[in-house]
Amino acid sequence: EPGPQVSRLLRRTLAVNHLELAYVLPYALSDRDGEAQLFLGVGDSSLSSLERRTDGFPVQDTGISIQTMSAASVVAQGLSSAPHLIKLDAEGSEWSILKGFSEAIWAACHTLLVEVHPLLLKTMGGSMEEIRQLLKEKGFFIEQAIPRSTIQLWLCRKQM
Repeated sequence: EPGPQVSRLLRRTLAVNHLELAYVLPYALSDRDGEAQLFLGVGDSSLSSLERRTDGFPVQDTGISIQTMSAASVVAQGLSSAPHLIKLDAEGSEWSILKGFSEAIWAACHTLLVEVHPLLLKTMGGSMEEIRQLLKEKGFFIEQAIPRSTIQLWLCRKQM
């Protein structure tokens, strides 16, 4: 979680609930390691995005500089093991994040919960169809898709 306010809230929640196996890393997941601008949501920092939002939710005019890492790098550097369950709520960066998975991550993961933002995906160079195709190539199927105003919630499972 690269956003300072949300990162602090997450760390506090983990501490209060004695969740010692979970931790917060100060990076935005992406398909590459580097830097990016994070545009913080106005009034709700959980709506922050790596692009200016095009879906009606206001963000600040200027971004803050943050570090990005691919999930593959996070695992390769020993910052996390390859997860079995992954939840993505990345305000349009879903495609970029999924492209940054290593084969070890795809092999370990059996369940994906993805909040898909179609309008933001398009702004950021991805599409729902590209995500569907990648999931299929990696052996996943969308078990349930729940439409909500400007997003879709997908429960994806690996075909056994």
